[in-house]
Amino acid sequence: MADLTILDTPSTYEQRDPGEMLRHIQALGAQTRDAFKAASALDLPAAYRDATAIVVTGMGGSAIGGALLAGLAEPVARVPIIVSRSHSLPAFVDEHTLVIASSYSGATEETLSAFDDAHRHGARLVAVTTGGALAERAETLGVPLYQFTYVSQPRAAVGFSFGALLGLLSQLDVIPDPSTDLKEAEALLAGHMTQIGPGVPTTRNPAKRLAAEFMGDIPVIYGAEHLAAVARRWKTQLNENSKNWAAWDTLPEAAHNAIAGYGHPYIAPEDMFVVILDSRLYDPRVRAAIPPILDLLAQANVAEITVTARGASRLAQAIALTQFGDYVSYYLALLNEVDPTPTPAISFLKSRLGAA
Repeated sequence: MADLTILDTPSTYEQRDPGEMLRHIQALGAQTRDAFKAASALDLPAAYRDATAIVVTGMGGSAIGGALLAGLAEPVARVPIIVSRSHSLPAFVDEHTLVIASSYSGATEETLSAFDDAHRHGARLVAVTTGGALAERAETLGVPLYQFTYVSQPRAAVGFSFGALLGLLSQLDVIPDPSTDLKEAEALLAGHMTQIGPGVPTTRNPAKRLAAEFMGDIPVIYGAEHLAAVARRWKTQLNENSKNWAAWDTLPEAAHNAIAGYGHPYIAPEDMFVVILDSRLYDPRVRAAIPPILDLLAQANVAEITVTARGASRLAQAIALTQFGDYVSYYLALLNEVDPTPTPAISFLKSRLGAA
């Protein structure tokens, strides 16, 4: 295991986190609560209740809120909810579809294009953003707009995109009122400060210890059902915060293909680290596949760990485990000696493409 003394040294955080990513990670509960309350009160046309499908369009950190929502809503939503990460929308989108365009900056090329595509198809529209061209287009067209103010990287404002969707879709009776589950989630997040926060020593801080295990490895995160999108969030946070290779997969799908690849290449045992996000709320048939998968990983000499979600509700489990992964990625960034906030590679690509 890596030397973790820097994670127990207060000056490390000021020196290696000038953009205060830690503060944003700790704000997840407040973000979600505030966005839920504001979006629940947003004035929406009565006709929006009759939508036959919901499409959330966005990219990166603005799309993950939709993915979290879709995973949680699947067993209870009265209409289909999908997430579209593209310049255009699925062909089925028409005047009966509610399209929610989510872009933190309001300048995301793909989201603006999809918003225009939705308008051309006569879809019912809502915009979620801090401003930019998306807010301008929404105001010009008279589209309901949830506009919030929060200065951060888009991925650090996930509570706003997620909470806004909870508020919008519960207001429309697409999903049940999540208020009770949100209160449970807030309590779990508050507890994290004394369990996995920076002031908790490494010896009893599971997030710090897992970050150390990841050093020099490629983490592969498995999740199922309401935690599938959480696995994806772990992967993207490890990419953007930690500047680290990472991958993700879903269960039970991985049991039909990924497990067949554990044998090669021979360097895998040295370079891979598998995390299985578990929940007692999973379908028992999904949980039954986890022990044999762990056996196969052991036979292949691949390091693994199971992280079990805490909380009584699916929503609380998803939010709490999202923040846990954010902490892990943050600590790994410090161990990798990188600033968790900027993403130079993404800025480079956007400059080459001429994107905003």
